Amino acid sequence: TRVLDMHEAARGAYMRLNAARRRKKAVSAAQKEFEDSQVDPNMPVAPVLTNTTALVTDGSVAQYLYNVEAKAFLVGANDWGTRASFSATTGYPVKMTLNEDGATYTFADQLPNGNWNSLDCQGVDNIWVDGAGRGGDKMWTVAVAEDGSFTIANNNVPNGNLSVVPSKNDTRLYISDAEEAQDVWVAVSE
Repeated sequence: TRVLDMHEAARGAYMRLNAARRRKKAVSAAQKEFEDSQVDPNMPVAPVLTNTTALVTDGSVAQYLYNVEAKAFLVGANDWGTRASFSATTGYPVKMTLNEDGATYTFADQLPNGNWNSLDCQGVDNIWVDGAGRGGDKMWTVAVAEDGSFTIANNNVPNGNLSVVPSKNDTRLYISDAEEAQDVWVAVSE
């Protein structure tokens, strides 16, 4: 029986590993399918990642926000093309402005039609790039690390950062504090 128990344990581990591999392939395929068919062709192409720069917070410079762990840019896509999402090939220019309180920031993003709008959070899974008139929280906090990377949190959600969450199997951004959350960003210029 001991040999049978060991065999069953090994078989179970093998099955779990294969299931994880299938999930990973499914996520990759879904992300590729989305990027090929859903991203607005008029959207600006994101710059090459060799131009990582210091974060400019006076609203004067448009930068792209790049998620280091997911290797993807902030973009509007999915629901109505305005859901805060991520893409490996395209991104929205973003201007960041320190608010009068000296502690929070507003992110203005440029939509494909050329209009500037705001990054807006209405909850952990309800973040938009066209925040004007939505009534969500447009006040964000930014924690910058020594290497210049940063995390972005929203006052509307007490725990978590703006993140890619791989287990969601989609290209939407979330506010998450899950261990798997990919929440490290850098600023990139053209």
